[in-house]
Amino acid sequence: MQIASIDIGTNTVILYIAGISVESERIKTITNSYTIPRIGKNVGTTGLISQEKILRLIEILNSFQKEIVRYDCEIVLAGGTYPFRTAENVPQVIAAIKEQTGITIDILSPETEAAYSFLGASYIGSARQKPVVIDIGGGSTEISYGASRILLYRKSVPFGAVNLTEKFFTNGIVSPERIAALQLHVRDVLCNEFSIDFTITNCLAIAGTPTTLAAMNAGLLSFDEMLIDGRILTKNEIDFFIPELASLSPAEVLQKYGSIVAGREDVLLAGTIILSEILRFLKIPELQVNAKGLRHGAVFEYCFKTFGKYFELLY
Repeated sequence: MQIASIDIGTNTVILYIAGISVESERIKTITNSYTIPRIGKNVGTTGLISQEKILRLIEILNSFQKEIVRYDCEIVLAGGTYPFRTAENVPQVIAAIKEQTGITIDILSPETEAAYSFLGASYIGSARQKPVVIDIGGGSTEISYGASRILLYRKSVPFGAVNLTEKFFTNGIVSPERIAALQLHVRDVLCNEFSIDFTITNCLAIAGTPTTLAAMNAGLLSFDEMLIDGRILTKNEIDFFIPELASLSPAEVLQKYGSIVAGREDVLLAGTIILSEILRFLKIPELQVNAKGLRHGAVFEYCFKTFGKYFELLY
């Protein structure tokens, strides 16, 4: 059987299709499809998902439906995160999407989002490891921790690369004072909201900010998930990109780094600052980039609930 999992976030909408073999108890990745429509643009200020973004989301999901039909998926899991938790017109958006695409969107709580992200990132890790997982989205950021696929700690805060860009770099203006204000804001939230009293054996970072920075650091001309997954990024390497990105306009970032930053060129600076500040807060010198995430975790959890055990993942 085939399962489709759709992650609808503030900045990205991603389709993951996996083949499930009940007989061999294995999960195999069939395809990943990435889009960056920024559904959550200005949701923090207007309180609404705009009509333009609703139409764009419907267009994307209809294209995903063609893949879902092509691979004969029996199950479709679709989860909406931060913009679906906060926008006032979400009931109307969900109804329109159901009517025009046939896809039902479930609104994921911050706790469920963190749980799926942790499971997706840590699924194939060693049982001895106790990873902390960092998930910087467009509108929220989650830190989770656990062992042997069991989540022991999770916390979500309502800031991410998109809404902090809109708040601190208004009208595209970047200055040392605005960077310092953003850093201070992130530090204050981390200190006030997170209680880290566990030993970290390794740190995994998922989603667009770390995967994009890893691709930039590796000098890739195009994004290749297989070349990114598992790469190490040190805090010093991450910090290098803060003045680099601050010195360039979004157009110049896109011109210099090409397609690997497309759709993130204006929000990558804020995401990089968040990532740097989290490593500072956790007092760890490096992280491992992980190309999996929420969409994978939703599939893994579905299989566990349906078949009573976790299947082996074949990448």
